[in-house]
Amino acid sequence: MKKIFTLNDPDVKEIRKNHPALKGRKLIGSGQYSGVFESDNPDTVLKLSIDEASYLFHNDAFLRPESHHFSQAVRNFGRVGTFTTSKNVTRTKLTNPVELQVPIYLYEIEKLHKIPQGTPNSLLSRRIAKDWRDGDERSQVVDYRPRAKDIVRHLRDNAFYQHDNPTVIDALEELAQFVQDYDRAFVDLHGANMMQRSDGTFVFSDPIGDDRIYNAHYTFKPVTTVTTADIRRLKAEYKSA
Repeated sequence: MKKIFTLNDPDVKEIRKNHPALKGRKLIGSGQYSGVFESDNPDTVLKLSIDEASYLFHNDAFLRPESHHFSQAVRNFGRVGTFTTSKNVTRTKLTNPVELQVPIYLYEIEKLHKIPQGTPNSLLSRRIAKDWRDGDERSQVVDYRPRAKDIVRHLRDNAFYQHDNPTVIDALEELAQFVQDYDRAFVDLHGANMMQRSDGTFVFSDPIGDDRIYNAHYTFKPVTTVTTADIRRLKAEYKSA
């Protein structure tokens, strides 16, 4: 499916054109929920996003985690506009997304770097993505929030993390706590959401997703031609985007 946050939407283009922090700034990347722009600081980027969960994860004084393994916001511009989700999606027999009016947020965040292949951080990122996915599939807990804590407890007993990466497990504990405290978030751990700083520090760059927007956008019609495999395939396409 198409990206949820469309940067060529007229309302978004107006913000990009007129907001003092974004005016004339080059787009350097985009995801399902956000666009990333250059800033006037070579060590930071500007993030324009509809992902409220991730925005609070990085900016809220009470909810944001303390671990140095998470990307650090350095300036918060707050809410800068409003966006209607899913209006660019054609309705089909398979999908029937719900349109939501959601805030658009802007904040400045540290610039991170891709993890080079064949390095310890590369091994760590692959291992975390696999172990988290396996733990999620094995869990018998229906509600996602306590399930995240169960997965962390299981990983903490693993020698790979216990001996070599204990601070990473502490960070995952904070991640699980966040989704328990803020019930509109889900953990989104895959390779693209794990990066590093210039000094080699392993960083979870954007490990949270907004559950309300995701569920509204990926609403499936109960028609007989839709199979479980169809739904699994679409969700996999989203998570790998």
